[in-house]
Amino acid sequence: MYNYKNKNIGIIGLGVTGRSAINFFSNYSKKIIGWDDSKTIRSNIVKGNIEILDLNIVKNLKLIDLLFISPGIKPNHKIIKLAKINNINIVGDIDIFWQKEEKNKNRFIFVTGSNGKSTVTSLIHHLLISSKINSIIGGNIGVPVLSLNSKKKPNIYVIEASSFQLNSAKKIKPNISVLTNISPDHIDWHGNYKNYINAKENLFLNQDESDLAIINIDSEECFKLYKRIFRLKFIFYSEDNKYYKNEIYYGIHKEIQKKILLIRKIKTLI
Repeated sequence: MYNYKNKNIGIIGLGVTGRSAINFFSNYSKKIIGWDDSKTIRSNIVKGNIEILDLNIVKNLKLIDLLFISPGIKPNHKIIKLAKINNINIVGDIDIFWQKEEKNKNRFIFVTGSNGKSTVTSLIHHLLISSKINSIIGGNIGVPVLSLNSKKKPNIYVIEASSFQLNSAKKIKPNISVLTNISPDHIDWHGNYKNYINAKENLFLNQDESDLAIINIDSEECFKLYKRIFRLKFIFYSEDNKYYKNEIYYGIHKEIQKKILLIRKIKTLI
């Protein structure tokens, strides 16, 4: 895990996730410097644990050792560009969360997709809780990951991850990753469709043969992604087996039945 002790931490974006980062880093770092382009949001920040400085100004940016970016901050933001030029380490919330929690023998299920990810995330969590298994849900749904905490250990964390969060992800290694589908979305934020797909692919970046990927192969882009990451173990789920003819798949015509079947299969793997 990155050592935050005696480090100056910069935070760009002081909304819900940014505030969770302030609380997190206040327990570790030497100093926190924050910035949000919205004057209204800046004025609502309690100044006790953070100093508000414009990180668009290079002399202020050079005061920090690490830049935390909230999910809503676009990749082409001036501060991010300046941080890269000045070789400042850039990190997002799910990488920090994973590095903090994986050492406690927790297990991780990450769910992403253009549509359906909240439903799948909620159903997985509900199934685990119903089975008397310690499960905590959060991320893009509900509580920000840096605010998740539990006295019970180990847990299974069921995390909904948006393309915004995955765009900066470099460290996460889910035990199980779920990709519901990929279709054009948030293109203005990512710049183009390829960048959006690449962000989703970051979910599988560090997984190996000990991990599992669950992918909807009815989605053309999901099927292409599968072929790029063939090193993993897979469960395919499909209504019509459109793109893949030779593997086991789970064909259920009603959408909700398909998701329930998928989640039952996940349960057998925990």
